[in-house]
Amino acid sequence: MPKSFSVTDNTKGFHLTPDVPVHRLYLGMDIARVATYWSDLELHWAIAYTYLLAGKNDVEAFTEYYNLRDWRKRRKQFFDQAKAHRLPAQLRDEATNLYTEFEALAKSRNRIVHGAWAWSEEHNDSVFLAQDRNFGSNLNRVFTGIEKIANHPKRYPELSFNLARGSYEEWTHSDFEAVIGEIAALRNRLMDFGSKVVGHSLEALTRRLRPRS
Repeated sequence: MPKSFSVTDNTKGFHLTPDVPVHRLYLGMDIARVATYWSDLELHWAIAYTYLLAGKNDVEAFTEYYNLRDWRKRRKQFFDQAKAHRLPAQLRDEATNLYTEFEALAKSRNRIVHGAWAWSEEHNDSVFLAQDRNFGSNLNRVFTGIEKIANHPKRYPELSFNLARGSYEEWTHSDFEAVIGEIAALRNRLMDFGSKVVGHSLEALTRRLRPRS
């Protein structure tokens, strides 16, 4: 689990920069792996959705579902089709559980992929994830400083501000591996779920194609 880490105005050799992967290459690769593992997870949701349609306009259905970025709409679309194709209650419940876990895990993924990262010259095996509140607090300091300069230019001829100060999470390789492991485990469960969905769809398709006596 990532540890808390504080940066003050006296902290030396700490850099809040998008070049973190350049300076901590293998940890930058871990951030990238979280993104690519997540894309794989989204892929298997689209596959399960396409299986649900039993081959009807499968290319268009897959493309539409995979490229839909609003997960609330994607979830509704899945369950609308589950109802229309009479997906058994047990599989609908399983899909609900998978979506619930997916959405909870998405919060961790989003913080990693979209977060502001920093590196320290004194910590070779770590990178640091900035907390959102840092930026609001630091910008308040900037505006307060500007006001001081404007009102008392002789007393405050110049001020400097460290936008990197504040609270961070210190991430190591094992922390990233834990998140990646959770994503991979959910992907495996989703693959198993997809197999169950295609089994249901094939049974339904067989019933529709069976000659009536």
